[in-house]
Amino acid sequence: MKRNLLLFILIFNIASLKAQDSLQSPHFHFHFRNDVASNLTKPGIKNAPNNIQTLLTSPRPFSCYLGEADLAAKFKSDDLKLWKNGTLFVQAMSTFGQAPSGNYLYDAQTFSNIEAEKHIALYEAWYEQVIKEKLTIRVGQLDMNADFMVNDYTSGFINSSHGVLPTASANMPLSIFPLLAPGAFIKYDFNSRLEMQASVYKADPGDFTSNPYGVNWKKCFENKHSLYMYEATYKFLSKDSVYTGKASFGIGLEETDMFTWKNESFKAKDFYYLSISKLVIPSKTNNENGLGIFAVGSIAPYKKVFASKYYSFGISFNGFKRKESAVSIGFLSLSPDARFNESNINYINLGDSYENVIEFIGNYRINKYLSIQPDVQYIIQPGMNKYYKNTLIGLLRVIIELQNLDKE
Repeated sequence: MKRNLLLFILIFNIASLKAQDSLQSPHFHFHFRNDVASNLTKPGIKNAPNNIQTLLTSPRPFSCYLGEADLAAKFKSDDLKLWKNGTLFVQAMSTFGQAPSGNYLYDAQTFSNIEAEKHIALYEAWYEQVIKEKLTIRVGQLDMNADFMVNDYTSGFINSSHGVLPTASANMPLSIFPLLAPGAFIKYDFNSRLEMQASVYKADPGDFTSNPYGVNWKKCFENKHSLYMYEATYKFLSKDSVYTGKASFGIGLEETDMFTWKNESFKAKDFYYLSISKLVIPSKTNNENGLGIFAVGSIAPYKKVFASKYYSFGISFNGFKRKESAVSIGFLSLSPDARFNESNINYINLGDSYENVIEFIGNYRINKYLSIQPDVQYIIQPGMNKYYKNTLIGLLRVIIELQNLDKE
């Protein structure tokens, strides 16, 4: 951990000195997130018949830390006095610490969205061109979740399912944290309310054994595995044309000659989602803050998928004390296709299974460099397993940001 942080700090300092040679470009951003997490109740197995109990791995208590640090550089063609509206973006990332969901709790939705193997690798690397302020084209190594499944309020939570929908991430390999794949993205803004976007990714970047530094594009293109994403968004505007939320409908289609995922062979999979966020009671001092609500629903209709149906909803109060501070509560529910239980030995006789999560989070910005996020999650039937005890998790996230990136 110390070696990784020292490396990032050294790179950041050198890059900052280099940046002084230019008037405005490049722009830099250093981002550090660290979670300290623990069980507040004891996990384990409950009421399992002997023939089932022998098949199960019991969840265990844990107290641990995990974290992520990344350094990004953005070069803008306007600042370099080249051509208009071009951007080159490069980001490196280090993840460290333990993996509590994977090694202790076995929850299906991964309660911390920065859980990953220890590594240092290239993350995003792309070029973007905006044409006539309507059309955006981006190519390179892309984070799918930076453009799709984005909700105004769920992004403030820590549980992974509030970010990347499990009907996608639990069923198929994707170009998402912590390892990305090459792709191309296009978006068109029809007017102030309506926009549509689409992308294609060589969506299986492998793992940190086959792709340790995040630059093995050869592997991505060899596996003939592609993800196609489509999304339409309608923006809600007030009478004064102030943005108050949005509704997005999206479709994902994964195609290949044939691939195996979780011991099942498939030629194609699809998923669909609807995401809505709306500011309902604006703050008297700032129209962008106040009380907001959100709702998200998604299905993956392919038979025997691990994550077949997902939905979430909640409320968020933004802008108390400081503009960037918030308090939010959300409910998530995930369930598999009934035929998944029949085809997997660890789920025999579990019947209708699901995993529900209630998450309460506060986000308080202390200053422009430091913020903290106390978080509590109550997980009902971890791993969608009715024989696993419900578990209460406590977590504290510390976020440090150092940047000279322009605020767009």
